[in-house]
Amino acid sequence: MAPPPRAAGVAATLVVLVGLSAGAWALGGDRGDGGDPRSLRGGTVYGDPRLPKSAAQPPSLTEPTGRVSVRLSGSVAKIANADVLGDADLLVLKAWVRSISVVVTHDAEVTRGVWLFTPKAEQASKGLMNAIELLYGRVGYRPIPTRHPEVVALRFTPGAGESGPITYRAHYASSRGVVRVEAFGPDGTTADLAFLELLDAQLRTLPPIS
Repeated sequence: MAPPPRAAGVAATLVVLVGLSAGAWALGGDRGDGGDPRSLRGGTVYGDPRLPKSAAQPPSLTEPTGRVSVRLSGSVAKIANADVLGDADLLVLKAWVRSISVVVTHDAEVTRGVWLFTPKAEQASKGLMNAIELLYGRVGYRPIPTRHPEVVALRFTPGAGESGPITYRAHYASSRGVVRVEAFGPDGTTADLAFLELLDAQLRTLPPIS
């Protein structure tokens, strides 16, 4: 769904995670650690169309605005093979998650994504949320307020002298697992508005639980 990732983004994220450099690139970097759809290495990825669909089951993920570039669902191993998540995020998700669904779209200014992480254990959503929040805090994402108290929302802004998009990402626990909502682009105001609109739409599709 996106241009090929730059190798520098990979290295910098890993450097941050092992604590070798305070100024390294964050999870919102080009490698896409943390589920950033920028980690895709060309082409459009879709799930298996032969999989049955239940008419009685309402959708878990809203359809973001824009052209769909990724629509994928399956085990963590399947998602890992599709290379839509970075190493740091996968390390956390493998410990907690049984399956993942994702839809990512593009338009001229913003990339949007929605994810559903189904935990291995029924009561594991809180632990997964805590692990994700800790990971993102370590690499430079900062909390931002929303009008939804159940949502943990984060923003990553490149530091002085660094290039890259403004990235917004939120997580919340639902009846079906942990949901991720994200939007990023070169203009912070545009990305912010896209993020808030997508978050509101996703919360209507699959409400949070306390």
